Amino acid sequence: MAKAGFISDQTIKFANVALQEKANKMVVAQFLRDLIARVPYALQTILTDNGIPLTHRTSDHLFDRVCAEYGIKHRLTKVKRP
Repeated sequence: MAKAGFISDQTIKFANVALQEKANKMVVAQFLRDLIARVPYALQTILTDNGIPLTHRTSDHLFDRVCAEYGIKHRLTKVKRP
């Protein structure tokens, strides 16, 4: 039997939207910081596509550094998959 306040679902989905003229690495890093400040719980994992503002496979990336700063795992979707 679940206790009061216990969430039995292992996944909580949250949508956060911001309209920007360009999506560069500085914009997406600030978007993540704003998201972290807005949600009422600690984020554990973020799933993104493989876009240049979000990742670069050959070097350390700003978005990954923000994730690491907050202890968040950054996972990527498969290439050419939504």
